[in-house]
Amino acid sequence: MAVSSQTRKGRRRSGVRRVRGEFVSVRYGRERFRFTLRRDQRKLPALRIDRNVESCTWERDGAVRSGTLEFRRPQVADQAGMVARGDRVVCEVDLAGNGRWRRLWVMTVDTPTEQVASGTLTLQLKPELRSLESSRASFRYRGKTARQITLDVARRFRVPVGNLPRARHRIDRLVRRSISPVDLLTLAWRQERVATGRRFDVSVSRGVIDVNELREPDRMLVLDEAIIDATVQRTLAEMTSAVVVTSTRRVGGRSEKIRARVVDRDRQRRYGHVTRRVHKPGLKTVAEARKHGREVLARLQRPRSELTFTHPGLPFLDRGAVVRVRMDRADFNRVAFVQATRHMLTPNSYEMEVTATFDDPWRDQRRERARRKRQAAARRRRRPGASGQVERPRPAKARRRS
Repeated sequence: MAVSSQTRKGRRRSGVRRVRGEFVSVRYGRERFRFTLRRDQRKLPALRIDRNVESCTWERDGAVRSGTLEFRRPQVADQAGMVARGDRVVCEVDLAGNGRWRRLWVMTVDTPTEQVASGTLTLQLKPELRSLESSRASFRYRGKTARQITLDVARRFRVPVGNLPRARHRIDRLVRRSISPVDLLTLAWRQERVATGRRFDVSVSRGVIDVNELREPDRMLVLDEAIIDATVQRTLAEMTSAVVVTSTRRVGGRSEKIRARVVDRDRQRRYGHVTRRVHKPGLKTVAEARKHGREVLARLQRPRSELTFTHPGLPFLDRGAVVRVRMDRADFNRVAFVQATRHMLTPNSYEMEVTATFDDPWRDQRRERARRKRQAAARRRRRPGASGQVERPRPAKARRRS
C-alpha cells in the first residue's frame, strides 16, 4: 500500500489516520460452512444438516446475535421430530478450504416453522443465554464496579463468564426495578466508559458473558475494490439545543446533587427547544458540570454520518471492528467503525451488510494521553536540576558585567 505524502496534520483534517503496524492481506471466497444440530436436552444424537441448508442469515446489532436458518427436511420417515425448540445449531467455518474448522457461533432454536408441502423448515435462532435476554428482574447496587456487577449477575443466573476486563470506577448507585440482565450489564459498563473513557463491547453470542475492551488497533483491514454497493447517510438525529448535566458528590459524609443547564441560543432559535439529560459521575462543582455540558453540545452539533455497504462475506468481521473503506471511483477513503453486521449465506453466494460510523471512538483517549504527556513534560521542566531545564534569558553582556 502506498504511503500518503500528506503531513500528520493534513491526514487528520482529511480523515485519513495512520495506523501503527502493517496492512495484511486477507483472502476470502474459499470459505466452507457446516451446520450441526445438537439435541442433547432430548438425549438424541447430533445431526449434520449442512447438506440440506438452503440459506442462513445471522446478524448482530448489540449484545445479542440472532439468525434465521432454512433447510429442507430429509425424506425419511423417522425424521418427523428431528428438530424442536431448545435444540442448538452449531456453525463452523473453514476459511481456506484446508480442513481447519473453527467454531463461528452457537445459537438455540426458538421458533421452528415447517412448510408441509415443500418440506422446508425455517428456524428462528436466538443466543444460548436466552435467560439473560428474556428475564426481567430487580437489581440494586451501591459502590460496586461493573466487573463486580457482572460476576454477581453471572452467579445469580448461573451462567459462565468469558472475557472480563478490570473496572476502575465504582458506581455510586445503580437501581432498576424491572430490566433484563443484558441491559443491566450494558448500562453498568457504559458508566465505566463515561467515567474512564474506555470502550467496551458486551456480548452473549458465544454462550458466555463476554466483555471485550475495544482498543485502538495496530492493524487494519482495507476494503476497496470488492465493495458491491455503499450508501453514506448524514443526519442530525442526535442534535440538541439544551443539555441538563447532573452528578453526585460527597460532602461531609453525605451525597449532594449537582445540576447545571447549558443552552445554545442560536441552535434553539433554529431547531426549537430540544433538551437532553446527561449524568456525568465524578463532577465536583457546577462549573465542571457546565463545562461538560458545553462539550456535549459541541459533540452533538456535528451531523452524524453513517455508512452502509455490501461486501463479500468475512465470517469473523463483527461489531467493534475497525476497517478502512476505500472506493477510488467515488474518491472515498476513510476509517470506519463497525456498529452492526448482517451475514447472508446461500449455496451460491456469501455476502454481508455492514453498518459503520466515522466518529473516532479513541479521539478522546488520544487527547487525554497528549494532555498527560504535556503535563509530565511541564513538571520535568519545573523540577530543579532536571535535564532540559530552560533557563531565563539573559542579556548578552550580563556575564561580563557580573
